[in-house]
Amino acid sequence: VRPMLAASAKTAEEAVGAVGGGDLLVDGKLDGIRSQVHRRACEVTVYTRSLDEITERVPEVVEAVAALPGGDLVLDGEAIVMLDDGRPAPFQVTGSRTASSADVAGLRERVPLTTFLFDLLHRDGVDLIDETAKVRHDSLVDLAPHLVVPRLLTDDPGAAEAGSHLVAAEFPQAVRHECRSAVHVVQQFGMLVNIAAPGRAIGLQVGDAVDDWHGDPVPV
Repeated sequence: VRPMLAASAKTAEEAVGAVGGGDLLVDGKLDGIRSQVHRRACEVTVYTRSLDEITERVPEVVEAVAALPGGDLVLDGEAIVMLDDGRPAPFQVTGSRTASSADVAGLRERVPLTTFLFDLLHRDGVDLIDETAKVRHDSLVDLAPHLVVPRLLTDDPGAAEAGSHLVAAEFPQAVRHECRSAVHVVQQFGMLVNIAAPGRAIGLQVGDAVDDWHGDPVPV
């Protein structure tokens, strides 16, 4: 499934207006490796944002998804190295870990990955891509509450904007990334907020510039 990328907006009000309001999700958006995870007939396969397969490099992700209840799944999330104090490691640490296929067992022991999920696209024979973000959120929480990114659900744009600062503060080293039909919060030398509804994602930058936030929404 091609990942959705974010368009941009100058203010939270503009972003909310662009997606039409309604239920909004505010996520702590981590700067990890985008992981689209497929489970079919009990076999788990992991793909990157560019749809390169990295299954053998990320056994922690494979095990986390293999342990979930039910049958076939397609999930979207991040694999990231976490520091001892609970914060994400710099992206270079995670990138280096997931780029190597040599001595994966040793890397896993020294630099373990943590799996975070922010979207559920297919579950037990039912495609959820065309469902609302709220429906997919509820299904994801039902399936894997322990793996869901820090998240606030609200239909109040003001609460979403205020909540974004609280969620971002929990992961102060999180940086830019793509998002699916949800609101994602990113903070590094400033903050990025993505507000989205099904089929469209809007990125809002507040603070200093962060690279690579551009492009039109890509339908999934």
